[in-house]
Amino acid sequence: MYRVLIADYDTDFAELLRKQIGNGFSVEACCDSESLLDLIDSFDPNVIVMDAFLSGVDGWGTLQMLADTGRMPQVIITSRNCNPYILNRFAQMGVTNLFVKPCRISAVSASVNQLCTLQETIPNGTWCVENEIDNILLRLGFQMGTKGYNAVYEAVLLRYESPDATVTKHIYPRIARNYGVDARCLEKRIRDTIRAAFACDDIIVWKCFFKPDANGVLTCPSNDLFIGRIAGGLHQRARVKPPYKFYKQKKA
Repeated sequence: MYRVLIADYDTDFAELLRKQIGNGFSVEACCDSESLLDLIDSFDPNVIVMDAFLSGVDGWGTLQMLADTGRMPQVIITSRNCNPYILNRFAQMGVTNLFVKPCRISAVSASVNQLCTLQETIPNGTWCVENEIDNILLRLGFQMGTKGYNAVYEAVLLRYESPDATVTKHIYPRIARNYGVDARCLEKRIRDTIRAAFACDDIIVWKCFFKPDANGVLTCPSNDLFIGRIAGGLHQRARVKPPYKFYKQKKA
Protein backbone atom coordinates (compact mmCIF):
# COMPACT_ATOMS: atom_id res chain seq x y z
CA MET A 1 0.00 0.00 0.00
CA TYR A 2 1.31 3.44 -0.94
CA ARG A 3 1.91 5.88 1.90
CA VAL A 4 1.05 9.56 1.48
CA LEU A 5 1.91 12.29 3.99
CA ILE A 6 -0.02 15.58 3.84
CA ALA A 7 1.68 18.49 5.62
CA ASP A 8 -0.59 21.54 5.62
CA TYR A 9 -1.72 24.10 8.17
CA ASP A 10 -5.12 24.15 6.41
CA THR A 11 -6.79 21.15 8.04
CA ASP A 12 -9.86 21.43 5.79
CA PHE A 13 -7.67 21.14 2.68
CA ALA A 14 -5.82 18.17 4.19
CA GLU A 15 -9.06 16.36 5.03
CA LEU A 16 -10.56 16.95 1.57
CA LEU A 17 -7.39 15.64 -0.06
CA ARG A 18 -7.35 12.61 2.23
CA LYS A 19 -10.89 11.72 1.16
CA GLN A 20 -10.13 12.34 -2.53
CA ILE A 21 -7.06 10.07 -2.49
CA GLY A 22 -9.35 7.29 -1.29
CA ASN A 23 -8.76 3.58 -0.80
CA GLY A 24 -5.51 1.83 -1.64
CA PHE A 25 -3.43 4.48 0.14
CA SER A 26 -2.34 4.92 3.73
CA VAL A 27 -2.58 8.64 4.49
CA GLU A 28 -1.22 10.62 7.45
CA ALA A 29 -1.52 14.37 7.99
CA CYS A 30 0.27 17.00 10.05
CA CYS A 31 0.31 20.79 10.18
CA ASP A 32 3.92 21.81 10.89
CA SER A 33 7.44 21.00 9.77
CA GLU A 34 8.49 19.40 13.05
CA SER A 35 5.71 16.82 12.87
CA LEU A 36 6.49 16.24 9.20
CA LEU A 37 10.12 15.38 9.93
CA ASP A 38 9.07 13.03 12.74
CA LEU A 39 6.63 11.23 10.41
CA ILE A 40 9.31 10.82 7.75
CA ASP A 41 11.03 8.38 10.10
CA SER A 42 7.98 6.60 11.51
CA PHE A 43 5.69 6.61 8.45
CA ASP A 44 8.24 6.49 5.59
CA PRO A 45 5.92 8.05 2.95
CA ASN A 46 6.17 7.43 -0.79
CA VAL A 47 4.79 10.92 -1.52
CA ILE A 48 4.59 14.13 0.52
CA VAL A 49 2.05 16.85 -0.25
CA MET A 50 3.45 19.89 1.55
CA ASP A 51 2.49 23.53 1.83
CA ALA A 52 5.41 25.78 0.89
CA PHE A 53 4.99 27.92 4.00
CA LEU A 54 4.58 25.52 6.89
CA SER A 55 4.97 26.83 10.40
CA GLY A 56 8.40 26.21 11.84
CA VAL A 57 10.77 25.51 8.95
CA ASP A 58 9.45 26.59 5.55
CA GLY A 59 9.22 24.35 2.48
CA TRP A 60 12.72 25.08 1.21
CA GLY A 61 14.30 24.46 4.59
CA THR A 62 12.33 21.26 5.08
CA LEU A 63 13.37 19.93 1.67
CA GLN A 64 17.00 20.70 2.43
CA MET A 65 16.75 18.83 5.73
CA LEU A 66 15.20 15.86 3.92
CA ALA A 67 17.95 15.92 1.30
CA ASP A 68 20.59 15.95 4.05
CA THR A 69 19.13 12.75 5.52
CA GLY A 70 19.28 11.00 2.14
CA ARG A 71 15.59 10.09 2.40
CA MET A 72 13.83 12.15 -0.25
CA PRO A 73 10.40 10.86 -1.26
CA GLN A 74 8.43 12.31 -4.15
CA VAL A 75 7.17 15.79 -3.19
CA ILE A 76 4.20 17.89 -4.27
CA ILE A 77 4.20 21.53 -3.16
CA THR A 78 1.07 23.61 -2.64
CA SER A 79 1.23 27.37 -2.21
CA ARG A 80 -0.98 30.44 -2.23
CA ASN A 81 1.86 32.31 -3.94
CA CYS A 82 3.24 31.40 -7.34
CA ASN A 83 5.82 33.22 -9.44
CA PRO A 84 8.80 32.21 -11.60
CA TYR A 85 11.18 32.64 -8.64
CA ILE A 86 9.26 30.12 -6.51
CA LEU A 87 8.95 27.69 -9.42
CA ASN A 88 12.65 27.86 -10.26
CA ARG A 89 13.76 27.60 -6.63
CA PHE A 90 11.78 24.42 -6.08
CA ALA A 91 12.89 23.08 -9.49
CA GLN A 92 16.50 23.48 -8.43
CA MET A 93 15.71 21.28 -5.43
CA GLY A 94 14.19 18.60 -7.64
CA VAL A 95 10.52 19.52 -7.09
CA THR A 96 8.41 20.62 -10.03
CA ASN A 97 4.99 19.44 -8.82
CA LEU A 98 3.51 22.72 -7.60
CA PHE A 99 -0.17 23.61 -7.27
CA VAL A 100 -1.42 27.12 -6.53
CA LYS A 101 -4.18 27.36 -3.94
CA PRO A 102 -7.06 27.37 -4.24
CA CYS A 103 -6.50 24.37 -6.49
CA ARG A 104 -8.60 21.44 -7.64
CA ILE A 105 -8.32 18.64 -5.08
CA SER A 106 -8.87 16.10 -7.85
CA ALA A 107 -5.80 17.38 -9.74
CA VAL A 108 -3.57 17.09 -6.66
CA SER A 109 -4.94 13.59 -6.02
CA ALA A 110 -4.24 12.59 -9.63
CA SER A 111 -0.66 13.81 -9.26
CA VAL A 112 -0.27 11.78 -6.05
CA ASN A 113 -1.49 8.65 -7.80
CA GLN A 114 0.80 9.29 -10.75
CA LEU A 115 3.90 9.75 -8.60
CA CYS A 116 3.18 6.61 -6.58
CA THR A 117 2.82 4.59 -9.77
CA LEU A 118 5.95 6.03 -11.35
CA GLN A 119 8.03 5.13 -8.29
CA GLU A 120 7.83 1.51 -9.40
CA THR A 121 9.53 2.24 -12.72
CA ILE A 122 11.65 5.38 -12.17
CA PRO A 123 14.71 5.20 -9.89
CA ASN A 124 15.00 7.75 -7.09
CA GLY A 125 16.77 10.97 -8.08
CA THR A 126 15.91 10.74 -11.78
CA TRP A 127 13.98 13.19 -13.89
CA CYS A 128 11.25 12.06 -16.28
CA VAL A 129 10.15 14.55 -18.92
CA GLU A 130 6.88 12.69 -19.50
CA ASN A 131 6.05 13.06 -15.81
CA GLU A 132 6.91 16.77 -15.93
CA ILE A 133 4.53 17.35 -18.87
CA ASP A 134 1.71 15.67 -16.95
CA ASN A 135 2.49 17.79 -13.88
CA ILE A 136 2.34 21.04 -15.85
CA LEU A 137 -0.87 20.16 -17.69
CA LEU A 138 -2.59 19.15 -14.45
CA ARG A 139 -1.57 22.43 -12.81
CA LEU A 140 -2.95 24.36 -15.80
CA GLY A 141 -6.34 22.67 -15.43
CA PHE A 142 -6.25 20.07 -18.21
CA GLN A 143 -8.37 16.98 -17.66
CA MET A 144 -6.18 13.87 -17.77
CA GLY A 145 -7.33 10.87 -19.78
CA THR A 146 -9.25 12.68 -22.52
CA LYS A 147 -8.34 12.56 -26.21
CA GLY A 148 -7.64 16.28 -26.16
CA TYR A 149 -5.30 15.94 -23.18
CA ASN A 150 -3.39 13.12 -24.87
CA ALA A 151 -3.04 15.15 -28.06
CA VAL A 152 -1.66 18.18 -26.20
CA TYR A 153 0.68 15.93 -24.20
CA GLU A 154 2.07 14.27 -27.33
CA ALA A 155 2.49 17.61 -29.11
CA VAL A 156 4.54 19.04 -26.23
CA LEU A 157 6.65 15.88 -26.03
CA LEU A 158 7.36 15.92 -29.78
CA ARG A 159 8.40 19.59 -29.66
CA TYR A 160 10.62 18.85 -26.65
CA GLU A 161 12.34 15.99 -28.47
CA SER A 162 12.57 17.92 -31.76
CA PRO A 163 12.76 21.68 -31.01
CA ASP A 164 12.90 22.55 -34.73
CA ALA A 165 9.70 20.65 -35.54
CA THR A 166 6.80 22.87 -36.65
CA VAL A 167 3.24 22.21 -35.57
CA THR A 168 1.73 22.30 -39.06
CA LYS A 169 4.36 20.34 -41.02
CA HIS A 170 5.53 17.83 -38.44
CA ILE A 171 3.61 17.65 -35.16
CA TYR A 172 -0.03 17.71 -36.32
CA PRO A 173 0.43 15.18 -39.15
CA ARG A 174 2.35 12.74 -36.96
CA ILE A 175 -0.14 12.77 -34.07
CA ALA A 176 -3.10 12.77 -36.47
CA ARG A 177 -1.89 9.51 -38.00
CA ASN A 178 -1.81 7.94 -34.55
CA TYR A 179 -5.45 8.90 -33.97
CA GLY A 180 -6.67 8.13 -37.48
CA VAL A 181 -7.84 11.70 -38.13
CA ASP A 182 -6.68 14.47 -40.42
CA ALA A 183 -4.33 17.22 -39.26
CA ARG A 184 -7.04 19.90 -39.27
CA CYS A 185 -9.19 17.85 -36.93
CA LEU A 186 -6.22 17.29 -34.65
CA GLU A 187 -5.40 21.01 -34.66
CA LYS A 188 -8.98 21.84 -33.60
CA ARG A 189 -8.91 19.19 -30.87
CA ILE A 190 -5.76 20.70 -29.37
CA ARG A 191 -7.09 24.26 -29.71
CA ASP A 192 -10.40 23.39 -28.00
CA THR A 193 -8.61 21.57 -25.20
CA ILE A 194 -6.27 24.49 -24.49
CA ARG A 195 -9.18 26.95 -24.52
CA ALA A 196 -11.24 24.79 -22.15
CA ALA A 197 -8.39 24.57 -19.63
CA PHE A 198 -7.69 28.31 -19.92
CA ALA A 199 -11.34 29.18 -19.31
CA CYS A 200 -11.73 26.95 -16.26
CA ASP A 201 -8.51 27.26 -14.31
CA ASP A 202 -6.90 29.94 -12.13
CA ILE A 203 -5.31 32.59 -14.35
CA ILE A 204 -2.50 33.04 -11.79
CA VAL A 205 -1.04 29.67 -12.74
CA TRP A 206 -1.13 30.51 -16.45
CA LYS A 207 0.76 33.75 -15.75
CA CYS A 208 3.67 31.62 -14.47
CA PHE A 209 4.08 30.33 -18.03
CA PHE A 210 2.69 33.08 -20.29
CA LYS A 211 3.12 36.85 -20.19
CA PRO A 212 0.14 39.27 -20.17
CA ASP A 213 -0.04 41.97 -22.82
CA ALA A 214 0.90 45.63 -22.27
CA ASN A 215 -2.42 46.22 -20.51
CA GLY A 216 -1.87 43.35 -18.10
CA VAL A 217 -4.44 41.12 -19.82
CA LEU A 218 -3.59 37.47 -20.42
CA THR A 219 -5.24 35.92 -23.46
CA CYS A 220 -5.46 32.25 -24.32
CA PRO A 221 -2.27 31.26 -26.17
CA SER A 222 -2.33 29.79 -29.66
CA ASN A 223 -1.50 26.12 -30.16
CA ASP A 224 1.99 26.93 -31.43
CA LEU A 225 2.75 29.34 -28.57
CA PHE A 226 1.47 26.94 -25.92
CA ILE A 227 3.35 23.91 -27.25
CA GLY A 228 6.56 25.87 -27.79
CA ARG A 229 6.50 27.65 -24.43
CA ILE A 230 5.89 24.48 -22.38
CA ALA A 231 8.50 22.48 -24.31
CA GLY A 232 11.02 25.32 -24.04
CA GLY A 233 10.43 25.60 -20.31
CA LEU A 234 11.11 21.88 -19.93
CA HIS A 235 14.48 22.30 -21.63
CA GLN A 236 15.34 25.07 -19.18
CA ARG A 237 14.32 22.95 -16.19
CA ALA A 238 16.41 20.04 -17.41
CA ARG A 239 19.44 22.33 -17.49
CA VAL A 240 18.97 23.60 -13.91
CA LYS A 241 18.82 20.11 -12.40
CA PRO A 242 22.44 18.90 -12.57
CA PRO A 243 22.16 16.39 -9.69
CA TYR A 244 19.29 14.63 -11.45
CA LYS A 245 19.73 12.31 -14.41
CA PHE A 246 17.50 12.69 -17.44
CA TYR A 247 15.30 9.63 -17.65
CA LYS A 248 12.62 8.96 -20.22
CA GLN A 249 9.85 6.48 -19.69
CA LYS A 250 7.54 5.40 -22.46
CA LYS A 251 3.93 6.20 -21.77
CA ALA A 252 1.78 3.09 -21.64
